[in-house]
Amino acid sequence: MRRLLILTTLPLALAACDSGTTVTATNASMTEVAEAARGAVKLEPGKWRHTVSFVSADAPGLPAGMAEMMTKQMSAASNSSNESCVTPEMANKPSGEMFGGTDKGQCRYETFEMGGGRIDAVMLCKTPGENAGEVRMAMAGTFTGSRFDTTSEMKMNIPGATPQGTPMTIKTRMVGERIGACDAPKAG
Repeated sequence: MRRLLILTTLPLALAACDSGTTVTATNASMTEVAEAARGAVKLEPGKWRHTVSFVSADAPGLPAGMAEMMTKQMSAASNSSNESCVTPEMANKPSGEMFGGTDKGQCRYETFEMGGGRIDAVMLCKTPGENAGEVRMAMAGTFTGSRFDTTSEMKMNIPGATPQGTPMTIKTRMVGERIGACDAPKAG
């Protein structure tokens, strides 16, 4: 589930930028995309609300009751909203982690394009361990310096994840918007 969280939150930072510059990459690491996108960021400082909504899950071969239970659990776990403060310093000089995460080289963008108020990317991540597999995430959406709205589709092809060994597909929607000024620091 941690990998799912990383994959669904990573695009939040990428999608919230707009400078008129187009950034494109093919077969690029997360770090390479982070560096290319760093100068293109024009994120508005302030208080931001990020909402991740579960859209659907498809796991071929699961019994109906199990598939329904999985859908309910994923919906409850992933439908979340949080708020954060983006300072002027963070907006002007975003950290590499804001864009690249800490995937330790397990993920690469097959394609990445961001510009003109749109983002379109496909990322492939290898899962380590005994049941090594891969997760491919396609993301598309729109953005400005104060709002973004993206959808993503993750196909997880991990041995043993489904009875028939077919990929499991999860679709989510991510929306972020600047909602005002950051809260004043509390006096200690």
